[in-house]
Amino acid sequence: MEYVIIDVKTFIAKEETRRRKIKNKIEKLNKTIANIERRTKNKTIIKKLKELNYDLKRKQKELISEPVFGGKQNLRQISKLKNIKNRTTIEQQSLENHLKDYKDYRLRYLIFEGECSRKGNRFFDLKNLSKGEILFKFENSNIKIPLKFHFKSKERQKDYELIEKFYK
Repeated sequence: MEYVIIDVKTFIAKEETRRRKIKNKIEKLNKTIANIERRTKNKTIIKKLKELNYDLKRKQKELISEPVFGGKQNLRQISKLKNIKNRTTIEQQSLENHLKDYKDYRLRYLIFEGECSRKGNRFFDLKNLSKGEILFKFENSNIKIPLKFHFKSKERQKDYELIEKFYK
């Protein structure tokens, strides 16, 4: 359970760093805009001012936005394609692909952390790993919890089959 807490703390730290960087960029953009507004205006300066204001609005929007698990690009494409009423077969296929990718990216890799003991992975039964099943057994009890997952790629499945061979 500690690794989950560490994972969450790391994610929070990354998110805080991302937000701090965006705030710094917003401050720089505000200073640049203020400097440009003091100058005499011609077409080039007005165009540059519009670009900077657009960047500023985008950064402010980015600062408010929350992280998207599954990928922002996938979510944008899904939204865009779902709004089309009469989809072509290519658009329909693209929508299905983005939905599949979005669902796959929402899943995280399996990370096992814990103590190294004489008995090895004594809490996990990895016999059906290549089928997407792990059995977690509580110590000193008959409680068993099956954990099921699906593979993101065939390559990952081959890795699990290799792990399963060593486990047997």
